[in-house]
Amino acid sequence: MLHQYEEHAHGRFRDFVNQLIGGGKPILSETAIFWINILLVWLLDLGILYGVVYWNTALGLIAAYLTFVNGLSHIVMAIVQRRYNPGLWTSIVLFLPLGGASIVILGLATQAGLAYQVVGLVSAILVHAIILVSIRRSMHALKVKEALEQ
Repeated sequence: MLHQYEEHAHGRFRDFVNQLIGGGKPILSETAIFWINILLVWLLDLGILYGVVYWNTALGLIAAYLTFVNGLSHIVMAIVQRRYNPGLWTSIVLFLPLGGASIVILGLATQAGLAYQVVGLVSAILVHAIILVSIRRSMHALKVKEALEQ
């Protein structure tokens, strides 16, 4: 929740993406952010929790990798851009160390093989790719709308 607050309070992430990628145009809305977080973070993590309890504990690696990859993406973005991005501090302090520790601990405790590690990592990358595709689609839709208005 601390990460969600740092990232989204007062529209920080929306404004950041709209400025950086959209050149100030509204390519990422509050509604899109809500659904991305509900579907791709909270419901996914809830489903993973049920999978851990009722099927296989190693499925927890998906949530661990999701946290780790999210944290890593914030840090890499900050290094590349040489500036702060919403969610950076909690990524450094919480997501990278806790996500990394969770990957190691879950991997050892469940004796998860390479297949579970790959599923966890690929799932996390896929979630982030879906977010990027969503932003790209919004950019395209905005360009089409602007072209039609001219």
